[in-house]
Amino acid sequence: MSQLKNRLFAFAGLALLATIGAIMNHHATAQDAGPRVTIQGPLPLPITGSATVSGSVAATQSGPWSVGISGLPLPVSLNGGATVSGSVSASQSGAWNVGIVGTPNVNVANTASAPLIARDADSPPRGAVQFRLWNPSPNGPESYTVPAGKILVIDDCSSFTPLPAVFSVTTTVNGDTQDHVLPVYAFPNGFGAYIGGRTMQVYAGPGTTVSGQINGGGGTGNYLSCSGHLVAQ
Repeated sequence: MSQLKNRLFAFAGLALLATIGAIMNHHATAQDAGPRVTIQGPLPLPITGSATVSGSVAATQSGPWSVGISGLPLPVSLNGGATVSGSVSASQSGAWNVGIVGTPNVNVANTASAPLIARDADSPPRGAVQFRLWNPSPNGPESYTVPAGKILVIDDCSSFTPLPAVFSVTTTVNGDTQDHVLPVYAFPNGFGAYIGGRTMQVYAGPGTTVSGQINGGGGTGNYLSCSGHLVAQ
């Protein structure tokens, strides 16, 4: 009877040990597997904060990418043509030649303190001159030689003679020589003299000689004087 009890106790101890071992093994397996989580959405799963990813990752561009180039000289030289869009920063290298297309209007906004200086292209700078073509003492003709590279423009001539006479001025332009007559008028109040004069625009070429002549009259005291200006040829 005692042997039966001993066997029953031994069997019960073994069963208890087996039960304890099974329970411990179940807890170890569950602990190794970790908790089971079910994700219903949204997918892909958004991440807040930072995460470490290993392996290859597929990426899709969102917006413009800024790409850097390392190991190459900058700026990069281009061979051939290239299309550039957007704004380009450029710095001047040497003198720039700027062209104007068409015939646009130009507005000048100078103030009175800084006026715009203009010159008439048809009226070049003038050098005033005056000379006598007939000298009363001694009574005789004189002449004027136009400087080289200049054109003489005679603006006015005047004459005086004690007897009726006609004065003329002789000039040469481009090889053509012409006489230009001055009208003569009797001096009023019976003074016994004759005066003449004429406002004109007579030309003489570079290096030519301008001379005066008297026709009729005579005596002494005759004179013929002219004034004008020189312009560049």
